[in-house]
Amino acid sequence: MKKIVVAHLWAILCFASVAFSVEGPSKAAAELFTQANKAYEHNNYDQAVSLYENIISQDKAPGDSVYYNLGNCYYRLNKIGKAVLSYEQALKLNPRDEDARYNLNYIRTLIKDVQETNIFDRLFALFTANELFLLFTFLNIAFFVMFWLLIIRKNVALKTYCLYTGIAILLLGFWVYSKAKDESRMFAVVITTPCEIRSGPGKEYTAGMSVQEGKKVEILGGQDYWYAVGLHTEKHKGWLEKDKVELIQ
Repeated sequence: MKKIVVAHLWAILCFASVAFSVEGPSKAAAELFTQANKAYEHNNYDQAVSLYENIISQDKAPGDSVYYNLGNCYYRLNKIGKAVLSYEQALKLNPRDEDARYNLNYIRTLIKDVQETNIFDRLFALFTANELFLLFTFLNIAFFVMFWLLIIRKNVALKTYCLYTGIAILLLGFWVYSKAKDESRMFAVVITTPCEIRSGPGKEYTAGMSVQEGKKVEILGGQDYWYAVGLHTEKHKGWLEKDKVELIQ
């Protein structure tokens, strides 16, 4: 029994160490970030955009602050679609970036694309799947440590803790699964207009509606130069040209 518990704990720790190993920003990226910030402070937004984009192309983990600042630059340049895309990228890296969320919601108000959310949606959006899995891992470790102590010491009080921890693990496991499934979905942002949603993958098909720059759509499939998309607020599906959108990576 002890060997089984130890083996299980070791497997969890090894998997967690692989899942959460990340590289810090390079020295070159840090220097570019400083230069980009200075360019932004001096209202040189085009130069700042170029520098921030260079960081993203060179650095494996640019960080949410790079995308947040890039979004601010695009907003100043009145490139609403690119600004929304950048804020979405920042929030994908750090769901608790309140500045990025505030700016994103502000733009959505301007383009009349406000998305209604409840307290459960906001709670669901606060953590990434990796963060939830890390918590799930710690709870598993705590559970097996308590279970091990229960076997050795035969402490009846530990049974209650094991029960509550087990329930928490089940609930959190469902949350991790749901979050990972949600993050596996593909979304994009409309970066240029006019952008028409058509009934099929071609301009010969009927245009059912037009969407504004900055609109977030879900990618459901693709064919040649077209994406099949879903618009959740409007409850509408159709096709649009691939060059009208950029994917949220």
